[in-house]
Amino acid sequence: MRWFLLLLTLFGPAAHAGTVFTWPGSAPCHQTLNDCLASAQAGDTVQISGRQTINTILSLNAAVSIVALPGAEAFFDVDAEHFIQLPGTAPWTMTLRGLRFRRGTLAIRVQGTQAGTLVLEQLTMVQEPTGATRQLTLLPAQTSSAITTIVLRNSSFESGSQAGAFASVFAFASNNAQMHLTVEDCRFFPESLAMTPTYHSALAVQTPSEFGLVFRRNQVRRAHTANRGFATGVVLTNFGSATSRALIHDNLFLLDGDAGAGGVGLSAQGPIDLRLLNNTFDFAYYSIVFANQVTGRIDNNIFRGSFVWNEGPAPASNFQMRNNLVADMLNPSTWSIPPGTLTGDPQLTREGMLLPTSPAINAGSNAARSEAGPGTQPTPDALDVLRQPRIANAQIDIGAVEGERVFHDGYE
Repeated sequence: MRWFLLLLTLFGPAAHAGTVFTWPGSAPCHQTLNDCLASAQAGDTVQISGRQTINTILSLNAAVSIVALPGAEAFFDVDAEHFIQLPGTAPWTMTLRGLRFRRGTLAIRVQGTQAGTLVLEQLTMVQEPTGATRQLTLLPAQTSSAITTIVLRNSSFESGSQAGAFASVFAFASNNAQMHLTVEDCRFFPESLAMTPTYHSALAVQTPSEFGLVFRRNQVRRAHTANRGFATGVVLTNFGSATSRALIHDNLFLLDGDAGAGGVGLSAQGPIDLRLLNNTFDFAYYSIVFANQVTGRIDNNIFRGSFVWNEGPAPASNFQMRNNLVADMLNPSTWSIPPGTLTGDPQLTREGMLLPTSPAINAGSNAARSEAGPGTQPTPDALDVLRQPRIANAQIDIGAVEGERVFHDGYE
């Protein structure tokens, strides 16, 4: 007995291996989803089968994964905020996959001293509650130096909010918590109705501490049947003194540049090392706005149809700029157009695709594309916003799409 107690003291209890539950199923998952979740422990997984409409608030206080099985439909239909709180008392990982939310928002908060990995994939969020200012809220708040890793991929956000300063995805790290956030292959678009011009954005990150961001192959699109869109693409704010790093590449920003919207394609404030690569910004009120402490590289991007190209106080000398295209700006910028920048019509369709005669085709910088960074980020994947391979010919195209294949492969 003493040997057993000694071993238990030295090594502790065995780690929870993780149990897989199916809902609806046998007890304890034969009643509501929340009853099933209440029986699960951190590290467990609850699978949802069949077509399920869930009219209760999702409430969870452990790192329990929730996934819809292939062919299943998990449809949360409640006018309220769903809330998940992760205690973070041990290293953890959690996945939410295939969940749909209508008339509801989702907030996820990480507490405790241990960080972990949160994977959010194949989520769909539509028709947020009246007056909501965000659809998905991410709140890393761990009290140690551990880093929370969050991956959001292959998800769809459809906004119809009339609320001001609205963000589909809002990430705020408190208690000097650090986070690494990746947003990839997602779609953001307004519902097909006339929205009051507001400062809508796809992603807003605010933190008093260092963060890392990769935002790639996302599409911020216009409404299907109305010519309204998000006013703003991405807003980055670092209130702290440590340098954050952001890699933003191969995204389509088809924005609403109406004066009442007053948005910006990309805004960055605070000490941020920024790499802006192969994006298309169309019809933003301001294309880019950078504060003094923002530095980095701006390469192979299309900026078209804005009131002003750059309106921020950061000097152009803070950035290396290669092979961009800047066209159809209504007013002068605080920056002069750098040498090597194209200024002709990029010939974009309404969906942001390059026409076959676009001057952006085969006009980018291969050298800029092949570089790594910022920080420890590797060379970006050789894929455009449609997941087509880069490079189609000998030279990469400017903008979010590798245009040679667009018309040949049926994208238009």
